[in-house]
Amino acid sequence: MDRKRAAELLPVIQAFADGKTIQYFNTCMCKWLATDDCTRHSEYRIKPEPREWWLNTRTAEAYVTKECAEKFALGEKIVHLREVIE
Repeated sequence: MDRKRAAELLPVIQAFADGKTIQYFNTCMCKWLATDDCTRHSEYRIKPEPREWWLNTRTAEAYVTKECAEKFALGEKIVHLREVIE
């Protein structure tokens, strides 16, 4: 391993030490899979956290907090959206 590769892996290794889920890219299945072994594969990432937001259904304006969505809704319907990450 050279210094460049070590610098690339440092955030992944720190996240692993902090208890976060680490994933590697499985080229046969063409998808990211969880792993506890950061030495056997070539491409790693920290599993992304799902994003969520609130949407005003009339204006299609999105807000990052429910409070902001309600503040600017002016009686309009608000929908809570959460991203699904497989």
